[in-house]
Amino acid sequence: MNGRRVTAAVCGILATALGGAAGHLVAALVSPSASPVLAVGGQVIDLAPTPVKEWAVGTFGTADKPILVGSVVLVTLLLAALAGLLRLRSRAAAVTVLLVLTALAGAAAVLRPQTGSFAWVPALTAAVVGVAALELLAHRTGLIHQGRSVPGEPTRRGLLVLGGAGLGAVALGGGGQALVRRRAPTTITLPRSSTRCRHWRRGSTSARRASPPSSRRTRSSTGSTPPCSCRRSTPGTGR
Repeated sequence: MNGRRVTAAVCGILATALGGAAGHLVAALVSPSASPVLAVGGQVIDLAPTPVKEWAVGTFGTADKPILVGSVVLVTLLLAALAGLLRLRSRAAAVTVLLVLTALAGAAAVLRPQTGSFAWVPALTAAVVGVAALELLAHRTGLIHQGRSVPGEPTRRGLLVLGGAGLGAVALGGGGQALVRRRAPTTITLPRSSTRCRHWRRGSTSARRASPPSSRRTRSSTGSTPPCSCRRSTPGTGR
């Protein structure tokens, strides 16, 4: 495979990555589970036969789901490279491959039970951005000129364009992931009561030993307990 075909395959991969990253960013605003990659990966996991799931758990352990999602990503990248190669011959064929990918992602997002009524929006965003990015990269790298394929090796300017597209995909995906984490509910872990009770037990045991039996009966009848030392040492905590 010559440099021209490699450049075309990279254009397809980067265009798909830009579309997926843009869809992930929109999904962070609409519904995080409607992200194209996550929706397809989740649907594949749900539809996988039980023997396949058992084999994945037995082989990969707790990393079975990341492995399955990674397999989906690998197949998507291979089809994206195919779309880039097809762009050298036919724009319609390349666009068809990208639209099929995004249509599958949109269907998987809509079928997910936890997604909302706008679950199709991230997939539509991925389709628009992916097709536009493929056309832009094919022209900027010199593969296509005035609608026709141009022979020749990629230029330094074309390589810089590809690098910029990769950085753009990382920025969009990172921004979407940051929004997902920001919108995630914050969990507050309260300290265990055993620490406070341990102090109370030590203090109450020593106080019980030092007090006469009559005071023990009085204290047990009134229901009062000796104060915990940790409560006095940390005022304002409410503990």
